[in-house]
Amino acid sequence: MTGAKRFTTVAVLTTQLWAQSADNCTFRSDPDAYLEASKRARSRVQAEIESFSASSVRAMRSGAAAAAGESRLLDPASVPQKNFIDKAIFGKMVQEGVKSAPLATDAEFVRRIYLDLTSRLPSPADIRRFMNDSDPETKRSRLINELMYSAEFADKWTWWMDEWVGNKRSSPSGAHRNQNQQGRNALHKYFWTGIMNERPLRDIARELIAGTGNNYEESTGAANFAVAAETFNGPVEDTHDTMLVRSANVLWGISHYDCLLCHNGQYHLEGLNLWASKVTRVQAQQMAAFFSRTTRTLYAFPPGTPAAEQQANFYFQSYDIQDVTNRSYSIRTSFGNRPVRTPIGILTSLTPEFSFSHAAKPATNAWRQEMADFMVKERMFSRNIANRLWKQIFNLGIVDPVDTMDPARLDPSKTPTDGWTHQATHPQLLEDLATWLEQNDFNLRGYLRLLVESNAYQLSSEYPDEEWTTNMVPLFARHYVRRLEAEEIHDAVVKASGVLPNYTVNFWGVVNWAMQLPDTVDNIAILNPFNRGNRETQSRNRNSTTLQQLALMNDSFVVNRVKFANSPNMKAVVAITSNDAAVDELFLYYLSRMPNATEKSKALAHIAKSTTAAQRQAAIEDLAWALVNKIDFVFNY
Repeated sequence: MTGAKRFTTVAVLTTQLWAQSADNCTFRSDPDAYLEASKRARSRVQAEIESFSASSVRAMRSGAAAAAGESRLLDPASVPQKNFIDKAIFGKMVQEGVKSAPLATDAEFVRRIYLDLTSRLPSPADIRRFMNDSDPETKRSRLINELMYSAEFADKWTWWMDEWVGNKRSSPSGAHRNQNQQGRNALHKYFWTGIMNERPLRDIARELIAGTGNNYEESTGAANFAVAAETFNGPVEDTHDTMLVRSANVLWGISHYDCLLCHNGQYHLEGLNLWASKVTRVQAQQMAAFFSRTTRTLYAFPPGTPAAEQQANFYFQSYDIQDVTNRSYSIRTSFGNRPVRTPIGILTSLTPEFSFSHAAKPATNAWRQEMADFMVKERMFSRNIANRLWKQIFNLGIVDPVDTMDPARLDPSKTPTDGWTHQATHPQLLEDLATWLEQNDFNLRGYLRLLVESNAYQLSSEYPDEEWTTNMVPLFARHYVRRLEAEEIHDAVVKASGVLPNYTVNFWGVVNWAMQLPDTVDNIAILNPFNRGNRETQSRNRNSTTLQQLALMNDSFVVNRVKFANSPNMKAVVAITSNDAAVDELFLYYLSRMPNATEKSKALAHIAKSTTAAQRQAAIEDLAWALVNKIDFVFNY
């Protein structure tokens, strides 16, 4: 088919698709669920601020000004700028006439940085060592570096990658191929090893898209990304579509290909995404065609191998991911998970065509590998990684939700068309962060260090209620508190008490920390109320519920760990003969801070009621239980 004829037939089909009914479009059927997503993200931040409350922060501070409730807000122009992040954040505050929160104290910083980089509480010894460091110019940077090269750091950011790509044992909806326990663990360990070896995020991303080999083996664990994309109840093209949808979401922060593979953007996505509103279904299918030569083959045992022997074999129900050279993307389907694919004149199949920032066709038969290269070289990849990691550290994305990126509204040097505005809260900052990643080989540790060493990150979460408004949320004028994730709450109880649980993870061994678990399906009672999601049909969230409060008050996981008989840390506290010093140590274990005057007075009064050693021991257990149930135990601030 000549180029001119092909263009004509595509144009005819495009016109037909523009006229499609919107009856089955999820966006058109419930537009507020999409149009209000950014507003809801900011409301979530505000809700967590209100849950924690400014009074809680003031109660934790020391000093006459804090005790008197005096405002300590700063002129943002006066805050020292450590890097280009500070220039952007404080410069925007100056433009908006908004004051900055004060800088965090060392006591605030030490707990925050431990939780943000490792998801573990610092020990009393860790806290004292940091607080007693007499070099204020370098102590924070040295602690950051120490934490970044800890095993706990690898656990935390392996968890982040598992969440990022949706690593799981099985498909909760039943719509996709199961990775199975061995495949899930292989991908988990692949991530962990990559972090420990400081592999560039770009290389990991490329292998997720192009990975081949057996999905049970750690060295080819990236192949699980393709295994989990296999989609049931439809033709193989549904699987190619799913692979594009997942790839674009994970690598580019774009979820709208899920819409575009059903219909054109025009008449459907106006008002939601400027870029997507101009993309056709055929263009999306040509992108999906890059995955049409990927094969998923069940591991084959030699003929005659007994069933019991197969089931006992490590590779049972594993899949080999490879590529062939004789397939294309059919547009002649009559059933499946998406609207029927219709031939374009005599054309019944499509070959790949990259249609994003530039037009390109594969130069070899390795279509999927070429797609991986195209995707990681796109500016959208570096923008997406920069934004996702920013949200993990700052609790709000520069674009939020992170999977709603609009490529047509991100470049700060170009004014969006049709009356649209730039999508990012700080457009130039997002570009500068993306550039930093590109120039620094997509180094995870280096990028996180850039974020947490900024004074924008090191602001206090304290901000007077009467001077704060929800409209200020996009400015990052304070540090945004966040409720700890389910796994972090579990690990905080474990770290504070010193009582380690044992969980067996096949192919990994025994682990003691929830942040080491490769999935969210483990039936661990203390985790269940805290909304971990399932990495497919249910999103993780940090909404507070009564069941969470009841779990912290009554679950045996907590109650047994604050008992003297079970906890080495409780035994260490009880052994301190001075009640005053014992209370201080208890607060350091559980809240990573010293008690304020009111807390100290009430704690000492409670212990003073004891007339025997056993009663004193019980009183200290009571206090430990009370600290677990204080609001700041489950918040990072």
